[in-house]
Formats: sequence, structure tokens, C-alpha cells
Amino acid sequence: MKHFALILFILIMGSIFVASFFFIDDNEVEDYTTDFIFEIIEENYSENLSNEDNEKIEQFFRGFEELNIPKLITEDVVIRYYDVFTDPIFNEGYLQYISVKYEDVDEATFDTNIHMEYIGYNDEGAINEIYFGQLVVRSYDRDFTELEIVEIQPMEKRK
Repeated sequence: MKHFALILFILIMGSIFVASFFFIDDNEVEDYTTDFIFEIIEENYSENLSNEDNEKIEQFFRGFEELNIPKLITEDVVIRYYDVFTDPIFNEGYLQYISVKYEDVDEATFDTNIHMEYIGYNDEGAINEIYFGQLVVRSYDRDFTELEIVEIQPMEKRK
């Protein structure tokens, strides 16, 4: 009986270990998503978007200037997992975060939610202000070549 319990325990632990590899792979942000995010942050433009969508992107990033918050930086930013914010990046008095979440629309179409957040702190170290914005990009193929902006939540102060 002890041998059976030990074998059963080893099999269960092994299946959990093997299954965790599948979960990790499904939870990674694809390289093309990161490339797209960095392109629109750095250039305020993407070749894969229409002129109308590129104007929306430009307007979104102009909102940063209007709120007097710094432009997002991409240097040393690593977007590893979806629905998890990046490690904080210090950006001119704020901590900057980016998060990505994929949502299936149908078998061939999915939305990519790109969340951007700034948290500012006062001299005592307490949170002083929070800014949050979001872009939702729809892709009609898994290669991320046919794209469309379907929703924009401009950066706005939350606190």
C-alpha cells in the first residue's frame, strides 16, 4: 500500500510539473505584441494600422503631454506575461507599468488590451497620483498583421 501511495504521489507531482510548462507557454506575451507596443510608443505610428488608427495613436500620446506626464520609455522594459504588469520603471518621478491581456473574439480574431499606468509618489513616499490608460487592438490573424484600434481609454488621472 505504501508503494502504491508513493507511486501515485510521484505521478501526481509529475503531471503537475508537466502541466505547468503548458500553462507558462500560454501565459507568455508574444514577441510581435511587444514589438508593436514598443513601435507605437517610440514612433506613435505603426505600419500595420490605418491612417485613421495612427491618428488615434498620436492623439492618445498627445494626452500625456496635456497631463504633463512623461512619455513612456521602452528601454529595460520587459513584458513577459499577459495580465501581469511589468516590473516598475522609474520615469521622471513616476513608476511606469505596462500590461497586456489577450481576449479571443472568435476562432481567428482576438483583442489585445494594452494597459499603461503611472504612479507618482510624494516626498513622504505615499501615492500622490495615479494615471491609467488603455488601448485595445483587434487582430484578424494570428500573425498580428491585420490590426485595428477598437477602443482607446485616454490617460486620465485616477487619484
